[in-house]
Amino acid sequence: MDTTLAIVEVKTRGTEEFGAPDRAVDADKQRDLVRVAREYARRSDIAWERVRFDVVSVILADTPRVELLQDVFRPEPAR
Repeated sequence: MDTTLAIVEVKTRGTEEFGAPDRAVDADKQRDLVRVAREYARRSDIAWERVRFDVVSVILADTPRVELLQDVFRPEPAR
């Protein structure tokens, strides 16, 4: 069975006045997500190549919008 571990960060904003929510997943946040994902994948015996990083972007405007962005970034291969 090909198992993919999806690490999902959810970012919510009231409006897009200051940019899309997914823009908040900066280098520091990515580094934190990778650190946690590496440990979880190791403990769960999931190959690092099977780990994917997604972002759910939520705008809570008059008409709310939810968008799933898959494979938002790719970390370096595990050593």
